[in-house]
Amino acid sequence: MDLGACEGGSQRQVAAFVLPVGFVPIFLKLAVHAIPTLGTIVLFWFNFAKYFIGSTLAGIATPQAQSIDRLALQVTAKLYEVFVIVSLTTIIMDEVRENLIVEKGGLPLGLLFSHKQFSDFLYLRSHEFRAGCKGIASIRKRALFAWLIITCSLVALFVGPSSAILIIPTWHTKWPAAGASIWLNGDLSPSQLDIGTIGNELCLNYTDDRSILDTMDWTYASCPWAGFPHFKRYFDAPATGASHHVTYNSRTFVQDITLQWADGLNSIYAVDAVRTWAVSSNFAIAVFARHIATVNWPQALRLVIGPNNHGVRHQYAYALSNGTTASVEAQVPVVRTECFLAQDHTAGIPSDPPSENEQYLPFPIIPDYSGSRWGAYYIPVPIVESSHTATQWVDIPSSPSMTNYNSSLSHYPSAFLIIRNASTFQSDVTCSIQADWVPGTHVTSLVSWEITTNQAAQLGDKNLAYLKQWMNDVAPSGDSQNEPTLLGPSPEFQKPANWRQISISPTWLDILTPELSPDRPGWTTLASVLDAVLAQQDSAAWVPFEVYSESWHFEQINAVITSFVADGLSRLGWEENYAWALNRDTVFNTQDSSNASVSGWNYAQQEWEGVWSALIRKKATLLPNILYRHADGQNYTLQIALEGYGMRIGGLAYKLALLVVFIYIALVFYHIQFVVRKNRKSHGSDSWSSLIDMLVLAQTSNPPDTALRNTCAGVATHATLKLPVTVRSVKSEKLGREKVQLLVYQDGGQTVVPDEAYGVNRSHPVQSLSPGPGATIR
Repeated sequence: MDLGACEGGSQRQVAAFVLPVGFVPIFLKLAVHAIPTLGTIVLFWFNFAKYFIGSTLAGIATPQAQSIDRLALQVTAKLYEVFVIVSLTTIIMDEVRENLIVEKGGLPLGLLFSHKQFSDFLYLRSHEFRAGCKGIASIRKRALFAWLIITCSLVALFVGPSSAILIIPTWHTKWPAAGASIWLNGDLSPSQLDIGTIGNELCLNYTDDRSILDTMDWTYASCPWAGFPHFKRYFDAPATGASHHVTYNSRTFVQDITLQWADGLNSIYAVDAVRTWAVSSNFAIAVFARHIATVNWPQALRLVIGPNNHGVRHQYAYALSNGTTASVEAQVPVVRTECFLAQDHTAGIPSDPPSENEQYLPFPIIPDYSGSRWGAYYIPVPIVESSHTATQWVDIPSSPSMTNYNSSLSHYPSAFLIIRNASTFQSDVTCSIQADWVPGTHVTSLVSWEITTNQAAQLGDKNLAYLKQWMNDVAPSGDSQNEPTLLGPSPEFQKPANWRQISISPTWLDILTPELSPDRPGWTTLASVLDAVLAQQDSAAWVPFEVYSESWHFEQINAVITSFVADGLSRLGWEENYAWALNRDTVFNTQDSSNASVSGWNYAQQEWEGVWSALIRKKATLLPNILYRHADGQNYTLQIALEGYGMRIGGLAYKLALLVVFIYIALVFYHIQFVVRKNRKSHGSDSWSSLIDMLVLAQTSNPPDTALRNTCAGVATHATLKLPVTVRSVKSEKLGREKVQLLVYQDGGQTVVPDEAYGVNRSHPVQSLSPGPGATIR
């Protein structure tokens, strides 16, 4: 019985049960676990069920109110921590009490207050803990007690941050909300690009009317050259060489081409040593993702919370549409470009002279992973004089070509390009372009009815690291174009197995960059944009092999070329998938049981509900109407994600936090079985749980004769801390002294008996205060 049980200040402490029996004491003892256990169950449910809240926490949405909500959640996490520590204290105290009352060997003195000290992690390295554990004679009991204290101490240490992680919702930028399998016609990642992959014959009409090259009409959206008017406007601004994104707005979509090159180049890089790569998203995929996320997804939300809801669990009813993104995992085009100034090397290859009116020009070797920036093929090309900026695509040779490694090489990139600008360069600029299909994700963001949608492509970490290694590979010092020994090892071509090179025909490249005027050979859409970029630079100081101060010049050249190719690849599949006029028939089948095509909401209501329900459960299969579905298509997986607060398991920190609360629940179950076991005589006792209780018990007990000598200044030896302590009923005590005493290294006394009230030693028995009949105070 606690000293605080008698309140009011007038009633004296009366005899009480040390070991009460019955169901009520057990229930009251275990009730201490109720709140933290229920809290743990709630945390498990929210996090395992992946509970999405939304862009604001519950309640008022003002910033001040939201701050108060977050503060309340932090206080809740702290309260949970306090309740767990109180629960653990009860578990350890029952072990301490069991050893004091029941165990013959008692409990070592160093462990007497372990239930109050375990929450301090430094207790595990204290003299009390180490000596106390060593004082337990049985190795098995020593290991079990040490395990209990250490486990409870670790749980107490980590339960605070763990509760904060599990209770306080986290802001998620990509919360998975819905999913479907969608069908897209055609091959969106062909290995060979030629005139057959153009999709729309109207794309060739520019030969009759060059003005359509400047149009932004969706009629020509499938054309490889359709990005030209956007690039002309984008690169018309003064170039700084600092932007790593080429973006343009095509009314409904903002195309985002991500560009990368090595920042912070140092003096070992020559001016033409810049390597650039780009990745872009497919327009057809973006249009499908946008349609499903802006039309079908809101319809699904409205339907499942309406009167016809057939048990579909829904938690996204109040999600903001502008926080919605739709992503599709598929092959994305990665385009790599490297250019340098090219001197005529015809005289250097006398063994294989070129044809008349041809010359040998060096083209960069693009290794798959790493290699010298100065490696070059020697390719025969026509000699062309031009007074204006001109571009010319060069056919890929069908046989091996000589290199500046004094060896031949048959591994070629996807395309070769020559840039001629007599007013800017002392010689031609030659470029190599490598295009590959790489596993990635097409992401459509800012999905809403009112705003423009962004489309971009993302690559995995391994592929990004692969490209970064290629991009930043250090060139050797010195003028190595004419010194093969300085080139380093020969280039290796060992790209990842899931990368697939794109073979691009000259016909497709000519359609990508058509000539703007038949009277000016080489004056292509690409040449006009490059000319605008070059005109912004001060060409007076342009000298081959300048150092980093002029390297931005080639950054811009590479950016323009790479953007043209990446954008052309992103338009594959537009025409085949009717992306210019999407509707339900072109996205998924709307047919009744008689296979007759129907439209709009005439489709059976229960069928629509089935589609929406499957969409929310991420199990929808959306196939276009058979009239719009081609045999050469394939399925893609679409994921709709939201932005907002949510609770779910994500990352190592969450798993560790769950492990902590799992261990706590295991300790609770351990304590329950400990209490209810029939052979535990102390199962219902709550005696000496506080420090005052134990202090008073020690004060009313007889001090040992010699065991605790010389301890007035504190206990400093392990021998003293290992002394056994027991609680016993001492019958031989004189009148007026307490019958139950704390004995340190003393024999004698009897084990405390259950269901007996203990107090002072009296001359005759008195009536028991217990509810049991016939119980007496001894």
